[in-house]
Amino acid sequence: RSGGARCRTLVVMPNEPDDRGAGTPKLLADLEGTGVQTVSAGIALGARTALAEEPPLAFERYRDEGELGRGGMGEVRLCMDHRIGRRVALKMLRAGEGSRSGSGPRFLREARVQGRLEHPVVVPIYDLGVAPDGRPFFTMKRIAGNTLERVLTESASGNAGLSERWTQRRLLNAFAQVCQAVHYAHERGVIHRDLKPSNIMLGDFGEVYVLDWGVAKVIGDEPFDEAEIVMPSEPTTLPDALGPTLGGDGSSQPTGVGEVLGTPGYMAPEQIDGVSSKVGFAADIYALGAILFEILALQPLHLRSSLAHVFGSTIAGVDLPKRLRECGRDASPELVAICVTATSLQPDDRHADVRALLAPLERFLEGDRDLELRRRFAGAATDEAELAAAHAIDHVDSDARGRALAACSRALALDPDDTRARAILLRLLLTPPEQTPDTVEQELVESERDTIRANARGGFTAFGSFLAFVPVVAWMGLRDGLALGALVALIGAGMVVSFLGARARHPEIWAAPLSLALSTLALMVLSRLLGPFVLVPGLAMANAIGFSLESRGRRRIAYVIGAALAIVLPAALELAGIWPPSYDFRDGTLAILPRLTELPRTQTMVLLWSASLAAIVVPALLVSRTRDALRNAERRLAVAAWQLSQLVPQQKPAAPGRL
Repeated sequence: RSGGARCRTLVVMPNEPDDRGAGTPKLLADLEGTGVQTVSAGIALGARTALAEEPPLAFERYRDEGELGRGGMGEVRLCMDHRIGRRVALKMLRAGEGSRSGSGPRFLREARVQGRLEHPVVVPIYDLGVAPDGRPFFTMKRIAGNTLERVLTESASGNAGLSERWTQRRLLNAFAQVCQAVHYAHERGVIHRDLKPSNIMLGDFGEVYVLDWGVAKVIGDEPFDEAEIVMPSEPTTLPDALGPTLGGDGSSQPTGVGEVLGTPGYMAPEQIDGVSSKVGFAADIYALGAILFEILALQPLHLRSSLAHVFGSTIAGVDLPKRLRECGRDASPELVAICVTATSLQPDDRHADVRALLAPLERFLEGDRDLELRRRFAGAATDEAELAAAHAIDHVDSDARGRALAACSRALALDPDDTRARAILLRLLLTPPEQTPDTVEQELVESERDTIRANARGGFTAFGSFLAFVPVVAWMGLRDGLALGALVALIGAGMVVSFLGARARHPEIWAAPLSLALSTLALMVLSRLLGPFVLVPGLAMANAIGFSLESRGRRRIAYVIGAALAIVLPAALELAGIWPPSYDFRDGTLAILPRLTELPRTQTMVLLWSASLAAIVVPALLVSRTRDALRNAERRLAVAAWQLSQLVPQQKPAAPGRL
């Protein structure tokens, strides 16, 4: 370009840098006699742009302090700028890249695109030059911090540190700054085309930067025509599962038809086609929507199981509310609506520009939520709840009841003042299903098992208390030592069964029935002392109460019958003449005929006193414990009913004199 006029100039440069400075003179000598008019000599860095070679000592302005990063064809190094007295990041072509066609122009293009975007969120370019070895470089502000990708990864893993420092609120504020920078770039005709969390840097002091403008597309800028030079992005890389960035492998070939440029998972559907002319500002809007979703869900919008899956999910689209529920995350409907619109499949269905995306986000951050949108979503959820509730009550459908309760919860979360949703929820909660749901039935079974285990622990003590009668019985004077031994054996077996039943997984199957059988047999043996109708009935009644309280249905009836056998069987055996009689009826008197022991007055009175007292105290304790449990259950139900009544606003009486 000269004085506003345009001309085409052939710029020729040597393939390899010459440390002795002989490369350029030799090249000029080779051009002599070719008919090419030499206008100027220097190091060409791009079509229609050249940088004059600086003296080698000019590079001594920067002192190398180590590598910061490396990409497909460039490397970034930390350098001290002695002229200004500050540390900068110096990016230059990797050794050997200068010989590859197009590397220099693409490298220069990145610096110029990034340099023209003078925005606080875009890393500023300080200097542009050529190193002594002939490689071009540019310097920029050195930034310290973490990428958004790392912050989201830390938050998803639940690790403290970055996740505590960068709360969702702070991340949304940072995302708003990113939107401002992208809108600024769009206003100047620059499309980033590779926005993603790893290209967003969060500084240690609250700074936010958008990185990697290497694959940016410039609208209406002929010097950077897409057909001539498209520079791949060095830092643009995919997760290991997906391989390198498409179109960003550092090759020197220009982007052609069918070549995909960007990062799968954040690329818009039109980017996958590989037709550069289709990619406009809407592609960046799509990427912003995907990034916002990842901030909300702590998971990518498109699962990265494979490259084919990511592309298929991008082309088919994603149900964002469902995807959020799968992630187990709740998000405000305003933010979800932004994501839904921004990630629409068709570019025309997305936000008109980044400013249209940013406006509702800023309203949300300022606390001015879109109440009308929330109420509309709440109304839809309430309608769904109403239909499901009617079906649940009329058709005894537990699945429909669950859907209705879930829909009511969503409606009230969106609009806590939705009285219709409150009324539906209250109706569902106060109208229990006619059939007990399977999950509730299972919970009741587990509760019954817990009660049996608790009673088994009490049974261990009860059987142990029976042992207290053994010394008294022996004190009375034994007549049948074998029967006393059997009594002690039965009591010991009962204690073992109770101990194991307190730890059994299914105690109702064997522990409770076996414990009842052992206690009944022990009472039958004890009936040989005073007969089946003295002392034994009170203890059998305590047995029946204890076992029936822990059971239900047919099992309860079986337990009562089993306890009664302690009286019925000995009496039947005596009537049948199998056992000797315990009673003698003469002249209107009843005489007890002891078979187990003698009946001395003092010992017999002690036994009767203690056994009768136990027959009173034990049932009373069992019934009292049950009554306390019922009273606690009634109290919990009353509190729950009161809480449910608070869901529906109470009608306040009108003040006197007012309508």
